[in-house]
Amino acid sequence: MYLSTLRSYVEAVGGEMGLVVKLPGYPAVRLRGLGEILGETLEEEPG
Repeated sequence: MYLSTLRSYVEAVGGEMGLVVKLPGYPAVRLRGLGEILGETLEEEPG
């Protein structure tokens, strides 16, 4: 399942979704804005 699909389901029932990365020896980092870039495409590198 894509994160964007899961987020849509969570928001449909009135919730919020967040993603937190926890690594040993480092403080937790909350990732923001995943999947929120609209209209942008990735270009393949020549080669």
